[in-house]
Amino acid sequence: MKLIIKPIVEKWLIKEPALRDSDEKLCAAIWRNEIERQAAPTLFPDFLAYYAAGKLTSAESIRRTRQKLQEEQPALRGAKYEARQAAQYKAKQELGY
Repeated sequence: MKLIIKPIVEKWLIKEPALRDSDEKLCAAIWRNEIERQAAPTLFPDFLAYYAAGKLTSAESIRRTRQKLQEEQPALRGAKYEARQAAQYKAKQELGY
């Protein structure tokens, strides 16, 4: 899908804070919105055909955009961010980095 994805992902991260920690839920919300805007069929095989034809934003584009937005705007980080950072620090210490 040929959309400028950054403002769309940012809107969802602001609107639904629960989506900040789950790329799967974020993708599902965006795809549902895209399908509803196109009045597209919603059966699973139809979804797969839409996705394969490039009519939906790729999951990787959504994930990368979410990651970049959370890097640039700490307010958009999820509740699990601090826990992941602490675990990363501990792992680095244990590995001697």
